Amino acid sequence: MLFALSIIVFLAVTFASAQTPLAVDLRVGCRMGQPPFNDAPSVSAATCEGMFAAIFYRLMERTNLTYSLTMIDEGNLDPYLIVNSTTGTSQLDMFISYHTVTQSRLALYDFSMAVTESDDAVALSPKYRIDARDLGTTLLSKSVFYVFLVIATIGGAMGVVIFVCEFFIPDSYMNSLPLWKRFLWCMEMGLENVLTCGTSEDVSSQIARSIRAVVGVMGMSMLCIFGAVISAQLTNASLQVTDVDVTSGSLQGTKLAVASSTLVPYVQFVIGATPVVESNINEFAERWYNGNEPDFAGFVAATQICNFEHNLAAKADDGYTVSQPFVRSGVPELRAFPISHAVPRATYHTLQTALAHMRDDGELGALQVEYLASVDRGSATDIPVSPRAELALQTVAGIIYCAAGVLTLLLMGYTLFVKKKSLSEGWEDEEEAAEGAGGAPPPPNEAHADGLPNSFYWNGRHVALASAEQRAVLSFVVKHLECHAVPAVATGESQAA
Repeated sequence: MLFALSIIVFLAVTFASAQTPLAVDLRVGCRMGQPPFNDAPSVSAATCEGMFAAIFYRLMERTNLTYSLTMIDEGNLDPYLIVNSTTGTSQLDMFISYHTVTQSRLALYDFSMAVTESDDAVALSPKYRIDARDLGTTLLSKSVFYVFLVIATIGGAMGVVIFVCEFFIPDSYMNSLPLWKRFLWCMEMGLENVLTCGTSEDVSSQIARSIRAVVGVMGMSMLCIFGAVISAQLTNASLQVTDVDVTSGSLQGTKLAVASSTLVPYVQFVIGATPVVESNINEFAERWYNGNEPDFAGFVAATQICNFEHNLAAKADDGYTVSQPFVRSGVPELRAFPISHAVPRATYHTLQTALAHMRDDGELGALQVEYLASVDRGSATDIPVSPRAELALQTVAGIIYCAAGVLTLLLMGYTLFVKKKSLSEGWEDEEEAAEGAGGAPPPPNEAHADGLPNSFYWNGRHVALASAEQRAVLSFVVKHLECHAVPAVATGESQAA
């Protein structure tokens, strides 16, 4: 009986000792240079500041553990936490640090339960801000300009087609216009075709009419699609605040600072920018916001750090912004306190239990709201347009416009020199043929014996009527047009109305 009682007492004492934390003085390091999570004004500071520091102080109050604090201004914490195989101890027991939980680190030391989850964002200079908040800026936005450019390009191409096809139709309406009006008329018809599926003036060429039908259907479909997309985007922006997103094309070829080397693959291969690793992203952010890093389009870091630096610089009114958060690895990263393997298991479990209670009580959430401020990114009312697509369209449009200009000059030269010369030769041939058929016409200052005019002016040239049939036709036309032809003898010059 006494033996059994002794065993029970021994087990009870053993169980109690396993559940009770040891009275140890935790050697805690504060990782400097990580606001708003943890930081200290100097290495000799007595306290650590930031969200992780506030959580740690509450944790110590809940567990009644004592600690000694050391400020560490280094990036690599592993040597301080790894257990020495000879002595079985480590330099420090725990760190107040915004540390990412990874498999490789778990092999070296422990972690507390996750204090917060983290994604990343890009702090952007005013050049890359694409939000618009009023109707004026919306009408001048890149997406609307892109639509206008598409319409102008297709309309210009159709105008060139009409110009070429109509030029070779002698009795077309275009050829009755002055030379300087013809190209403008064709551009007008091309734009009308895209916008209305037709033209207000008659197009004589069958080829141009066939192409006009196809371009009209394409233009109507294009306007419907672009209109629906832009309307949906504007409606969505008016109903809810939509963060400015960073597209892979908007930052291609730029230079971005990154907070750690783990961000390099994402920035280089997904965003398409050139990453430069900065050991202290907070110091870089201060220089960048002050205009001392003009070669950089921005920097990439944890969303909370980007928001903190953005609010601290107070440059939102100058156009600086922060992108919508993104998760580079597919899932958010877990951030926690790193704890050495040398810490007694009872103390480790006590810390874990206290943290779980703080989470369940809502204390962790309240501290996150207090220290991690958000950013007002405004309402994105524009549609990002890929620079490659815009460059390709501008190139095509430039080629079409240059081709149209060259073609216009060639046709103008053809009209002024080649065609005018051929018309002049044609009139001379007609006069020679008339003289050969009916003999020399009467002088222009004499009327014919039958009382009809013997000549008239047409298109600036004097035309002689050598036969009675020609004079009869002219008389018939003049009579039915209710005009009159004045004989040459009356004025000394032959005229026709």
